[in-house]
Amino acid sequence: TLNLLSGDIVSFIKNICDSFDSLGNDSIQLSFYSAEPQLVMEFDSDKINKSINNLLSNAYKFTPDGGLVSVQLHVMKRGDGEQDTLEIRVSDTGKGISDEDKNKIFNSFYQVNGTEMKPTGGSGIGLNITKRYVEMHDGTIHVEDNPVGGSIFVIQLPVRLPEDMSDSLQDTMISSVAEPVEHIKVETPQVQLSHKPVVLLVDDSDDFREFMREELSDHYEVVEAENGKVALEKIAEHRPHIILSDVMMPVMDGNEFCRLLKGNPATANIPVIMLTARLTMLQKIEGLEHGADDYITKPFSMDLLRLRMANLMTWASRQNHHTKGNGDMETIGADRKLLTEVDRDIHDHLDDPDLSVEVLSQEVAMSRVQLYKRMVPLTGSTPSEYIRAKRLEAAEKLLLKGELTVSEIAYHTGFNNPRYFSKYFAEAYGQTPSQYKKHRGN
Repeated sequence: TLNLLSGDIVSFIKNICDSFDSLGNDSIQLSFYSAEPQLVMEFDSDKINKSINNLLSNAYKFTPDGGLVSVQLHVMKRGDGEQDTLEIRVSDTGKGISDEDKNKIFNSFYQVNGTEMKPTGGSGIGLNITKRYVEMHDGTIHVEDNPVGGSIFVIQLPVRLPEDMSDSLQDTMISSVAEPVEHIKVETPQVQLSHKPVVLLVDDSDDFREFMREELSDHYEVVEAENGKVALEKIAEHRPHIILSDVMMPVMDGNEFCRLLKGNPATANIPVIMLTARLTMLQKIEGLEHGADDYITKPFSMDLLRLRMANLMTWASRQNHHTKGNGDMETIGADRKLLTEVDRDIHDHLDDPDLSVEVLSQEVAMSRVQLYKRMVPLTGSTPSEYIRAKRLEAAEKLLLKGELTVSEIAYHTGFNNPRYFSKYFAEAYGQTPSQYKKHRGN
């Protein structure tokens, strides 16, 4: 969600550039220019700050010593009562980006010429986060060639003018990154106890944790730790249902963290999934020896990660059933029976595009609301998300076999439009079905 405040976005972005310039590479020149001396508008200071920082970090990374990075602002006047647009251009003088890569670099974990796009935390998701934040402002972002060599990232934001430009409002204008303005919230939500399963996310990349928190927070309570040592301290307080951990981290890496976790009888049954960018077979064996329950290599599908998480949590519940009371054992058995029925019904109707949440709820003799309330805590997904994830999981297996065309696979897995199938598959796997089949199929 956006936290919109009124402020001078020109001075706000200039302050970001000044701070970046003072801490950046002295051999690269950073210039700032705005056609407007001042522009008071509504924007989310935290998200715009992170977006501009991501683009500047990215520009510095691909600009050689002696090169130039520039930030330019100007307002595109619409007239006729239409909303004006603020255009922010962040350019570099690096090697540029190929036309093929231009349409893909905003995908999470996307690799360019064999090198991960790692604009800020080394996570490969900085550009993806930037795109999300821009779109949350109803804006757009794209990349184009710099005529003098390199690339230009172009953000276009609608100029939201404050409803009240009184002196009291001007006093609260944002003018500094370091000193965000305090403001009065429109409403304060009531604190409620969360009934969501708790996931502990352990990673030293701020960007990656933020990305994963946004992806998982709808259905999980997300607790974060920047390394294994901090994670061990948080486990006693939050008692997570499942843990997602990076392998390579400072202070305490994922393998040592997992070894200590699994060596303690009080925490040994908490399932652990390792998320890592690169993994040799020797490293995987080492991790499994330390007790990791599963490994997922980046890039990965969020839908399939949620399924793996749900399966491991169900398995962990079954393993713990002997320590539970009879009532808890009955609940675990009912949950397992429900997921078995849901999976069977999806499999039996896999090629039926009319399989909906309503149909599925009828198959398992529940109302739609009841099914939703049961499945979200169990799987971390809504019933409709679960159905789609199962369709995509089946489609991936068919693509790897290489016996059917993409269109045939789309219809075989219940997508009545191959174009929509390609869209959803690309969102989940970072590649179109044709690309996935070519690179990974037989």
